Amino acid sequence: TTCIGTLNVTATLVVFEMQRTKPYQYHKTELDGPTAAHSTASKTSSTSSEADEAKQQPLELEHVIGFSGQYLSCVYAHPTRSKIVVHAIGAVVCISDVTDPHRQQFLRGHDAAVSALHVSPNGKLLASGQLASQSSKMRNAPVLIWHFTSGKILLKLAGLTGRVTACAFSPNSRLLAAAGENCVMLVWDLETGDVLHKEKTSKPVMALTWNTNVTASALSSSSAMRHPPYQFASSVPGQMRLHNMRFEAKTMRYVVDTQLCKMPGRGLMRDYLAVAFHSSGRYLFAGTTAGEVATFSVDSAMYRSAVPVGGRGVSALCMLGDHELVACAGDGVLCSFAVTSQIELLKTRQLQLRGGATSLSVSSDRALVVCGTTAGKLYFVNPSDEPAKGSLASSSSSSSYSAGASSNPSVHHKPKQSQVNMKAFKIVDMHSAHTASISAVAFGKRLDTFVTVDRVGALFVWDIADYVILARTYDKTASATCVIMLDDDTIVSGWTDGSVRAHSVRDCSQLWTIANAHRRSVTCLTKTDMYIASGGEDGALRLWGIESHQFLAQFAAHKGRVAGIVHDAEREEWVHTCGADGVVATFDLRKECKVTSHALSRGVFTCMDQRLDHENELITGTNHGEYLHWDVDVAQPVLRALDPSRLRVSAVAVSPDGAYTATAGDDQQVKVYRTKDFRLVATCLGHSNAVTDVKWSPDGKQLVSTGADNAICVWNFYL
Repeated sequence: TTCIGTLNVTATLVVFEMQRTKPYQYHKTELDGPTAAHSTASKTSSTSSEADEAKQQPLELEHVIGFSGQYLSCVYAHPTRSKIVVHAIGAVVCISDVTDPHRQQFLRGHDAAVSALHVSPNGKLLASGQLASQSSKMRNAPVLIWHFTSGKILLKLAGLTGRVTACAFSPNSRLLAAAGENCVMLVWDLETGDVLHKEKTSKPVMALTWNTNVTASALSSSSAMRHPPYQFASSVPGQMRLHNMRFEAKTMRYVVDTQLCKMPGRGLMRDYLAVAFHSSGRYLFAGTTAGEVATFSVDSAMYRSAVPVGGRGVSALCMLGDHELVACAGDGVLCSFAVTSQIELLKTRQLQLRGGATSLSVSSDRALVVCGTTAGKLYFVNPSDEPAKGSLASSSSSSSYSAGASSNPSVHHKPKQSQVNMKAFKIVDMHSAHTASISAVAFGKRLDTFVTVDRVGALFVWDIADYVILARTYDKTASATCVIMLDDDTIVSGWTDGSVRAHSVRDCSQLWTIANAHRRSVTCLTKTDMYIASGGEDGALRLWGIESHQFLAQFAAHKGRVAGIVHDAEREEWVHTCGADGVVATFDLRKECKVTSHALSRGVFTCMDQRLDHENELITGTNHGEYLHWDVDVAQPVLRALDPSRLRVSAVAVSPDGAYTATAGDDQQVKVYRTKDFRLVATCLGHSNAVTDVKWSPDGKQLVSTGADNAICVWNFYL
């Protein structure tokens, strides 16, 4: 069954230019893309009402950093606009102007991660498929059709479940083919919403592509203009298939004939991860799990030859003009092949990228190839000797380099030219991001840098102005759980192996380590001029010398995980903790004793911070969405507020001036409250999964939030 919904909206597109000195200047965008997501992800159909709401919002989304590279074919260069790139960030489709990191727009409509993406050849439509819907008991995985210019959802196509594995527009942008984990492949007519073809396959389809030459050669007759024939290819494990669609006048519908491509023997059985037709339409190239590019004859539907590329399978392919094929493997080897008149593939260039390739797409001027990798990177590759005049390659030439030339990935600098036996590509590293759930974020005293850590052991130092990584380090043996800035030169982080580690801000080199600081994972950190305090899953609060890094004292703070530590803003000898046992405790470090404690009747604490006004009350968040303000001298909370979502609160952060409190949690939103009465002043949606942490910049004008969707959101705050 196909479920189709349309959204009939007529609105003027308005995009907000984010500037800290001029907070409310609005203008129409040159990008001409969908509505930016800087307010509350409203369900209203009027863009003007969204603009009015955004004017009232003191919190605006300035930029999102994110690309996990988890799914194949989720990055595309726009087919008619050379500066525009489309990629997925969790459940959000992001449209970026790659020449200006401050210009981004977002498409929201999915309730699970986007797993397939395609832009129509005419550039007017965009298709995005997702994982199984969180609201569907049948695990439905819808495909959304977007109008690229307005950002409206035109169609919601159903029939696939589990995950959308692939989707592709026909060359005339009228049809869409898509496949899912339920071993179903569908072809829709996007003008009518009808299903033209439905096929049950033996195994899930892994890749789809259309033959552009069949449609072009068939437009000579008037009947072909109305009902042109089509051809597309699909791969299932062990099989490459060709599908010929022709309109049958007798039944007044399209029929599909499917051919299995013949292999010379059983020893050449392959699974195919990526497919691309030659520009002539007579040959098909396929990337295999064995690390080869296989060539098939379309006329005979027969295997011809194969050439090796790299390890872990060839996961991305694209044709660059009529005589060049670009392929990239799961081990990050990217190769360019010259395609001879006999359709032989001759390797001409090669380089090593960071991470395995998941997507390859050609820019509209055909001067560049956009490549996304599993390491969270987006590259622009220029395979020609000189960048095209006026192209993105020429505008970014100062930042271009050949990948693989730097042996130390921690230092951010321009590597030297790659020394390979073939002509080196020219490549621009356009984007780097986390590839796993981000655990925490921290600012120091500087306005221009912040630090993030994630669940796979990555630690990144970011430039907040240009959103680039200044330094990075990786540890594959443990995960980072929390981070603070000890000073402008030192980062201190807690890890799941129980260690506390210090790294240099400049190059992320490790400065010192406190091994076995806790019996299990370190869960939270804070610092003063004299000591570093750490809490762990073992329930202990431990103090370490700021200079010596030696153990100073220990308190049995909680019976479960320590969820938060705050050094008292007024009394330097006091430190406060909250834990998963539902207890808030205050300790006197000089007397080495507990001063007082408060307990919840139900639920557990998840985070904590302290007010900076004369009250100095503690603000805690709980697992069921409750905010509690505690006075050390009062047994019961002095203020109680319930989040409308009633979902887990993961972070509470008081602004540097103490006037506002930012919160975040499992409802995916960032909220700002007025601290004195906890009145909500802003609520904004930027993430597509739970928000794990939020912190203020030192001047209180920006917020940075991190999420389980691997994304970092930078917000401007104007109060």
